[in-house]
Amino acid sequence: MIERLQQSKNRPRVDFRLVAGILGGLIFFLGAALLLPAGIALIYGESSWLAFSAVGAVSMCVGVIFYWFCKPSEELRMREAFLIVTLTWFIGSLIGALPFTLTGTLASYTDAVFETMSGFSTTGATILGGTTYEGLQNPAIEDIDKSLLFWRSLTHWLGGMGIIVLTLALLPLLGVGGMQLFQAEYSGSTSDKLTPRIRETAFLLWTVYMGMTGAQFLLLWVHPSMDWFEAINHAFSTLATGGFSTQNASVAGFDSVYVDVVITLFMFLAGINFAMHFRLFTGNYKSFFENREIRFYSLLTVLFIVAISGGLWLLDNYSLGDALRYGSFQVLAILTTTGFGTDDYALWVPFTSFLLFLLFFTGGCAGSTGGV
Repeated sequence: MIERLQQSKNRPRVDFRLVAGILGGLIFFLGAALLLPAGIALIYGESSWLAFSAVGAVSMCVGVIFYWFCKPSEELRMREAFLIVTLTWFIGSLIGALPFTLTGTLASYTDAVFETMSGFSTTGATILGGTTYEGLQNPAIEDIDKSLLFWRSLTHWLGGMGIIVLTLALLPLLGVGGMQLFQAEYSGSTSDKLTPRIRETAFLLWTVYMGMTGAQFLLLWVHPSMDWFEAINHAFSTLATGGFSTQNASVAGFDSVYVDVVITLFMFLAGINFAMHFRLFTGNYKSFFENREIRFYSLLTVLFIVAISGGLWLLDNYSLGDALRYGSFQVLAILTTTGFGTDDYALWVPFTSFLLFLLFFTGGCAGSTGGV
């Protein structure tokens, strides 16, 4: 005990060797993730498979080297956990941006980093289809390779629940200080720990996340307006509450009531704490339905849907069906920070536009992908 205290006292304020070792494991995982869009490129016969494969392979090699030479041996502290989370998002964006420039899709590496960071952080802002400060015209969303569209949506999905939380679930090598890493990235409270072991908690959260993504994917795929590729991309973006779409017109491009309803439902579900979803799915109904945050979130959603849909019906001359369709979709898109669009709400009367503006300051429940 005395020896352990002495070792702790002699440790530097920030153990950069420990940080580098754990970052190595995370970089390895990111490199493995880059092989997925490489597979999509091969399916569609796109040359971008080479860029994804090269960046993925190099990232995995670098990750192994860092982990091997800086293998974690000490217990992780919170200050180091926060540094790792910050560096993961930053380095991940730098690496994830490379396929955009290596394929020649984006001439500006800065734009590529912006697009990737927007994906990982589930912000959903895009530079595609716009003109850069230097006067360069970026391609429209529909004009880039499907593998790059898939990578954009995948960054959403990985960032939604958290890259580190997923890595904790799949790679036991990050077991040192796993609780600190979990708390540093996960937006929920410590009471969301579902099992005594943090790796099992991370695994269960991601199991729920993947299950709901799969359910939405199937519901979208069965509709003729979406093929499997569009369905998986929008499932990724919806559950992550990110908002990247495969079309410049967003969800409005599909012009389908069915698609709107499915995405509206899953945006609402994505705004609820995923630990509470797990409790619901395992039969703990009381814990779910008596949760005050879920009750408030649901009440807020209903009130704004009624108010905004009523405004569209009475003031903007929408039919009652269209008012409910567009009003409920846009309420959930803004409330959960997803950002999908089915109607131009900038043209709505000031009353409904102002109510939507208020929702920008809310967000989903803590522990959700739209949580604050």
